[in-house]
Amino acid sequence: MDVLPLSPLQEGLLFQSTIAADGPDVYVTQVVVDVEGSVDLGRLRAALAALLRRHPNLRAGFSTTSTGPVQVVPAEAEVPCTAVDAATGQEADLLLDADRAQRFDLASPPLLRCLVVRLPGARARIAVTSHHILMDGWSLPVVLTELFVLYGANGADDALPPAPPFRDYLAWLRTRDRDAAEQAWRAALHGLAEATLVRPSGGRRTTVLPRRHDIELPEPTTAALTGLATTHGLTLNTITQVLWAQLLSGLTGRTDVVFGTTVSGRPSDLPGVTTMVGLLINTLPARVRLVPGETVLELLARVQREQVALLDHQHLGLADVQRAAGTRELFDTAVVLENYPRNALTDTLSAVAGTGLRVTRVDGHDATHYPLGLVVHPGRRLSLSLYHRPDVFDDEAAAALAARIPHLADTIATHPERTLANFPALHPGESHRLLHTLNETAAPKPPRRTAHAGFVEHALRYPSRPAITHGDRTFTYAQVHQHVNELTRVLGKHGVGPETRVAVLQRRSAESVASVPAILQAGGVYVPLHPDWPKARRDLVLAHTGAAVVVTDAACADLLADARVPVIVVPELTESAAATGIEDLSADLPVDPAQLAYVMYTSGSTGVPKGVMCTHEDVAGMLADRSWSGARGATMAHHVPSAFDPSVCELLVPLTTGGHVVVPPTADLDAAGLADLVGRHGVTHCLISPGLLRLLADDDPSCFAGLRELITGGDVVPAATVRRILAEAPDLTIRTHGGATETTVFATHHPMRTPADVPDSVPMGRPRDNVRAYVLDDFLRPVPACVTGELYFGGAGIARGYTSRPALTAERFVADPFGPPGTRLYRTGDLVRQRREGGVDFVGRADDQVKIRGVRVEPGEAEAALASLPGVAQAAVSVRLDRSGDKQLVGYVVADDTGVLDPERLLAGAAAILPGHLVPSAIVTLATFPLTANGKVDRDALPAPGPASAGDRAPGTETERQLCELFGAVLGIAEVHADDDFFRLGGHSLLAMRLIGKARRVLGVELTVQDVFTNPTVAGLAARVTTAPKARPQLRRTRPGGAR
Repeated sequence: MDVLPLSPLQEGLLFQSTIAADGPDVYVTQVVVDVEGSVDLGRLRAALAALLRRHPNLRAGFSTTSTGPVQVVPAEAEVPCTAVDAATGQEADLLLDADRAQRFDLASPPLLRCLVVRLPGARARIAVTSHHILMDGWSLPVVLTELFVLYGANGADDALPPAPPFRDYLAWLRTRDRDAAEQAWRAALHGLAEATLVRPSGGRRTTVLPRRHDIELPEPTTAALTGLATTHGLTLNTITQVLWAQLLSGLTGRTDVVFGTTVSGRPSDLPGVTTMVGLLINTLPARVRLVPGETVLELLARVQREQVALLDHQHLGLADVQRAAGTRELFDTAVVLENYPRNALTDTLSAVAGTGLRVTRVDGHDATHYPLGLVVHPGRRLSLSLYHRPDVFDDEAAAALAARIPHLADTIATHPERTLANFPALHPGESHRLLHTLNETAAPKPPRRTAHAGFVEHALRYPSRPAITHGDRTFTYAQVHQHVNELTRVLGKHGVGPETRVAVLQRRSAESVASVPAILQAGGVYVPLHPDWPKARRDLVLAHTGAAVVVTDAACADLLADARVPVIVVPELTESAAATGIEDLSADLPVDPAQLAYVMYTSGSTGVPKGVMCTHEDVAGMLADRSWSGARGATMAHHVPSAFDPSVCELLVPLTTGGHVVVPPTADLDAAGLADLVGRHGVTHCLISPGLLRLLADDDPSCFAGLRELITGGDVVPAATVRRILAEAPDLTIRTHGGATETTVFATHHPMRTPADVPDSVPMGRPRDNVRAYVLDDFLRPVPACVTGELYFGGAGIARGYTSRPALTAERFVADPFGPPGTRLYRTGDLVRQRREGGVDFVGRADDQVKIRGVRVEPGEAEAALASLPGVAQAAVSVRLDRSGDKQLVGYVVADDTGVLDPERLLAGAAAILPGHLVPSAIVTLATFPLTANGKVDRDALPAPGPASAGDRAPGTETERQLCELFGAVLGIAEVHADDDFFRLGGHSLLAMRLIGKARRVLGVELTVQDVFTNPTVAGLAARVTTAPKARPQLRRTRPGGAR
């Protein structure tokens, strides 16, 4: 008995066999030789016995000891060799498949067996089945040739010269410079951002037998590839790797891809290595970086140079390479170039003398545990076998991949001068469907008009209709129109004309609603400011836009005490307007639809917010979209702050179609408030962010009863929440919106009318009228359906750009390669997958941007603010889920050498600079930041903030006790004390609304979100409860027959 170490790949295969001990073993390989003639079973057994005497390592068993894995070679082992009869070839296939499905026990040698299936007509199929851990594909022709020679010699040992022993290779491995190899691989993989994985995240890793799609290239294509290789000194392996890299790039949407490649592992300085039998091959990463300006030929030459530089280091095991690169996984696809033509082996075996057999065919079955792999066989017609795990790629998906391979091969062969940016990763039919068929959204374009034209028309036509309600005050179109005209004249006196920026700082009210058409009618551009923004933020936007005037109200006027521009304090709307005879000023104040309508500010990654400029015709086109057909003339709630773009729909969809805007009496909408709006004011349509939607549904799903349409989007929409609401409100349609401020509020939509309509993953939907949605890779090429790429929008609604930010505008608004000359695409930064039937699913972001409670947030802006505070050396901001499953920003800081940082002081400093949605919920101080192998902040390793309790004082009153229980229920905390702060414990505005709803039911009082912000502790809020008004009765609209 002999005990030997393992080669690198043997260690890997032993590990794979261990973790997949119960399922089928994909590394059981089988080669089948079809012969004509009578097979002598005795001679075959003698030949197998001689073969194992020649190659002792074929007798090995494998196990793991306390010192590591070893292969134990017994003095002798008998190869099982049996014969069965089959009436047909199909029956023979079933017998061979059953033989291949039988696992080997790696600790019980030999890991090799032989089955002879006898067929009618003196034909037979000889199957040699073994475990891949014994030998590689290079060894296979040697083993089969020797087996036939030994068969012809009746197993005589002297029929062949002595074989070079596999142990010589294992000894050679121990002489290699491991440190140099690790350094070489570390350099080769430097800067790799992530592994290239096609397996779905969280997908199961159990072993599944793969399926195979065979592809044969035409002779002209094969000849052209051979000629390309010969002319430019390239290898077929290099061409295969570039082909696979292009396929992977199209499959993953990435331009820096890694996959496994099999190297022979046979060093030229090792005597007898070419005829050595064993597992000398190694699977190692092949990295291919696709550069858009590089030609195919330049890429081929570079890939070959990079591979040649690693030739001396191909002995290192994959696990060691991954450790050197600082990652646990690099790839889950692999490419194998077989080094022998199948037909050549058939001829070789037939030429062996003394067998009495004629070989007609040699075929084999081998596979890997990877979900996707390619095996290439050279020949006059290049043969390729695409292996796929059916649990990852079904037959349809695999067939689509297989269909791309001939197209890719032909492009490489015939257009090597083409740049990679122009290299088509998909075949033409696939590209046409993705770019054109799925974007057939053309609809009759409405006449060019302004965003406010519909309001003026309906005010003149239906002056007595209700236009705006706020609280107990309702104003008709005539009254609002008169107020709008008066403000328009005032703005004109202040010099407001075409595209003059007019800032608006008003609390939500009837007057704030009326300010929008007034500014638009004057030709101005409305720039909404949020009253809760810190002064620094307001001043920045005013300076950035060059606002000529600020429109405000009495409640906000004090915030503009030191404003450097004129301030117009808007008077309250009155009910004294005449019912008719209101003057139409629009004829005297012509506004070009190409003029800007508004500038809406969103978070900026560099620390500076960016102002999105949208035109009248963009807004008018969005309002005319057919998805609003059920909302024309409807009653819509306006609860979104005007500084956020969904408010554009809340205001202008109803006002421009003769509908009714209802402003809730309080700033924050809860379940009772929504039910009250529906029951008291007949609200039929409402826009609600996904986070608030979930909160309202959890609090009281019946609050949606009576609504006709609910619009949500801007973040992941919970499917379970949508189903629950539709089950409670069967007359309701829920429609998701996707898009961005830069696409004029929204660009896609998806309606759902029953719980059965709701997929497990609620999609962003299909493009709206005259909008095109493209899912592209980094080269602006379409990626296949179900593959992650970046979402671009073209067509109608694309904003003009960013105010005073030409470089950023050029970066995000790019030339449209698929549209008419001069048109542009907006690059959203959203990573999505296109469904096969159309529509897109949100996957993540290409940058760090997130949506928190429906608001777009760039963590970089919060990081910049924290980094600017005294005493902060480094700052990072991460997004975490709180106990309720909502997203929250968490800040992490490292102090400079001036001292210790106070998280409370830092939060106060951030609040003075940032709007509320950008202020972190908590600050965590660290001595240093954890880093990745590439030296970047390892955000996954940043610790979660702990709950910040303010002591252990027990509640002193019954109200405090009840509030402690309510705090705990809302925040998911077992124990809350009287002095604990709601927000320091992880609360935020949405959770505060949930707290208010529970307090209404338990305590019978009407609190507001502002009450919680002003009195955030249990004790403070308990004091407020004593003076709070009693809970108001809720009015609900009933269904026919009196049913709720």
